[in-house]
Amino acid sequence: MLEARDIEVRVGTKCLLSEVNLRATPGRLLAVLGPNGAGKSTLLRVLSGATRVAAGTVGLDGKALSNWKQRDLARRRAVLPQASFRSSFSFTARELVLLGRAPHRGTQSTLPDEDVVEETLAAADASALAERDIATLSGGEFQRVELARVLAQVWEAKAPQAPGYLLLDEPTASLDLVQQDRMLSLAQRLSRQGYGVVAIVHDLTAALAHADEALLLAGGRTIAEGTVDQVMRAEHLTKAFGAPLQRVRVEGSEKVAILPA
Repeated sequence: MLEARDIEVRVGTKCLLSEVNLRATPGRLLAVLGPNGAGKSTLLRVLSGATRVAAGTVGLDGKALSNWKQRDLARRRAVLPQASFRSSFSFTARELVLLGRAPHRGTQSTLPDEDVVEETLAAADASALAERDIATLSGGEFQRVELARVLAQVWEAKAPQAPGYLLLDEPTASLDLVQQDRMLSLAQRLSRQGYGVVAIVHDLTAALAHADEALLLAGGRTIAEGTVDQVMRAEHLTKAFGAPLQRVRVEGSEKVAILPA
């Protein structure tokens, strides 16, 4: 598993995270929740190995991230950044996804890169976009292509003994409601295929509908952790966001929405 234990992150005298724990497991979608400035993106950077900790441990399969070779780590975990960079050069979606295969160059991968690109585009519902110039893609289309790119990075990491992990930093940012639901449904589907998925989610209702587990942060500290139903209780959400929130069942449906009280 990918695990962070008793994490503390500091910048100067400011503490960004304090005594935070997270455990990502294969086959599960874990939503990281909390208000702006809660430390969500910092935690994701810690899980990726991009940010060092002042205290605590971060490991994959019981081995500290710092002890992993970068190429080996890149083939086991991939990061979808909050604001993906669009090159000023003319790239097709297929060519962009192919960049995700860089950590596999020179290895004994049994899968041809071209096959992986086709399979990951299909997994991200982006096959129809393969020949499009990325400059012509909408926000939602580009996010699906970017998801295919990071998925291509860990595509072989499916076996129970060496699963892959996807770290998604606000994958629904700037997307409309339909596209948000589509993106989180894709993340959920990938978790069901055996990947461990950690996603920062701002839409609480969407998180409740798609996630298996949740970690709720505020001020760099854990407010609640556990199953999504355990975490997303009115008292926890109200404490984290500093305003009364409640769970409301949608009339004529089994769906539940998170709304101001």
